[in-house]
Amino acid sequence: MDIYAEITAFYESVTTEKRVYGKSVLGRNLYAVKVGDGAPVGIATYALHAREYVTARLAKTHFQVGVRKGSLWILPLCNPDGALLSQVGLASVQDSEWKKWLSAFSSETLRLWKANARGVDLNVNFPAEWGKGVKNVFTRGAENFVGDFPCSEAETLALKAFTEEIHPDYTVSYHTK
Repeated sequence: MDIYAEITAFYESVTTEKRVYGKSVLGRNLYAVKVGDGAPVGIATYALHAREYVTARLAKTHFQVGVRKGSLWILPLCNPDGALLSQVGLASVQDSEWKKWLSAFSSETLRLWKANARGVDLNVNFPAEWGKGVKNVFTRGAENFVGDFPCSEAETLALKAFTEEIHPDYTVSYHTK
């Protein structure tokens, strides 16, 4: 089962508060599930980088374990298009324009892909210090492209809006290599 199907099944099985907080650039749902109740309120993000989709499975474990105090919004798959691109390759892309662009990259490059389906590294597409990182690049590709402007991508814009709505006391972002 691909990671998006796995997380969709997880989302559908959850009986606590949950929501679709946005859509990816290719139209896939961005899921949020809540565990616990009250303050402090946190947001935990997983799989911002495509090749780190294994962290989406960690999100399911964190949901099962719960929190000791307060509540936590778990966003298990913040980059579903990129994760599928990394996991299953070009077959996951239905949009012909982006599929044509992505076909220029080798299967090994796609397997190690960090960006979303438009070649933007979501982790560096936020307004904070936008474009000032030492590894930032200004051309679309597998990693480190900051985007055309801060929050240029549907995924980062949705996460920004969700964060502004929830007003968390803390956030945590899970990464792996």
